[in-house]
Amino acid sequence: MNLLLQKELNSLFNSLKFPFYDGIQDKGFPYGSFGYFTQDRNNTKTTKGNEIFMQLDLFSDYNGQKEIKEMINSVTELLEIPLVVNQKTCHLDSLNSRVQLEEHIYHGIIEVTFKFY
Repeated sequence: MNLLLQKELNSLFNSLKFPFYDGIQDKGFPYGSFGYFTQDRNNTKTTKGNEIFMQLDLFSDYNGQKEIKEMINSVTELLEIPLVVNQKTCHLDSLNSRVQLEEHIYHGIIEVTFKFY
């Protein structure tokens, strides 16, 4: 299920002003990448479901936080669009974001949890 979700998100992220990759790249800035994930069963009495936790990483070498915050806002807006993955409705359950400065590179981290039923 996680690969199907990543495929849908990748298609969704094509509309961003910066590229999105599968993992950290040695590419020019700015860019985003898919980080780690966990997947758990989330069944109820009447339906079978999944819960996927995913980290999305954003990188910017802009001198200041303006660009990385704009990137976070752009991705966050797209994540709020309902998705259907493998004929299951995907609900954004939680979203947290933060910014870290790492050797003159701003690293935006978005942690999201999706639930499928």
